[in-house]
Amino acid sequence: ARADDSSEALQALRVSELFEVREKDQEELAAAVRVVTLWKQAPLPEEGKKKLDPSRKLMQAIQTVYILPEPAAAATKKFASMTTRFVYSPILS
Repeated sequence: ARADDSSEALQALRVSELFEVREKDQEELAAAVRVVTLWKQAPLPEEGKKKLDPSRKLMQAIQTVYILPEPAAAATKKFASMTTRFVYSPILS
């Protein structure tokens, strides 16, 4: 993981994971899966500020999963990709 220092992603953390895919009991690589997650803080929506301390923040994760022909392949050589947005909010009591 490393801090993302681009101007649009201040206070962000980018995590990249790489998984090799093989058929059961096979040595040959079938594909690779790269998962890239960008974590960052987001402000509470107005309705949340009424119930919580406004200094609290949401955590947001934008996760993109790439199915690649091999681990060293660039994202442009992908078989498929999917992007998901996760939002984690403070627990209301």
